[in-house]
Amino acid sequence: MDENDSEKTSFSRISSMFKSVPCSRNAFMFGILGGFGAGLTNFLLTSRVKRSADIGVAAFTLTTLVTFGYCRYNRAKLRLIQRRYEELHVVDPIDLTEVSYRGPGDLK
Repeated sequence: MDENDSEKTSFSRISSMFKSVPCSRNAFMFGILGGFGAGLTNFLLTSRVKRSADIGVAAFTLTTLVTFGYCRYNRAKLRLIQRRYEELHVVDPIDLTEVSYRGPGDLK
């Protein structure tokens, strides 16, 4: 196994983690954008490179953690509601991607 194969396998392990954990990809993308925006804005205002980099890393970390936590909380809440409906046999389990909204009072 040469270096290229080991790099490919390590990259595939990282990418498979983002595919398997719900909300991780979106949280990571929002974190990158938030960190870059905060660091760039601070640099343009103060012209201090080290502090801007520190602020960018801190904003990346904070944005990623908050976004991931918020998304997972909403997923757990929706899953709990779905289980309650299934237990009560009020509605059949539905795929949320097939729900369409046509107008006021009309939900398909």
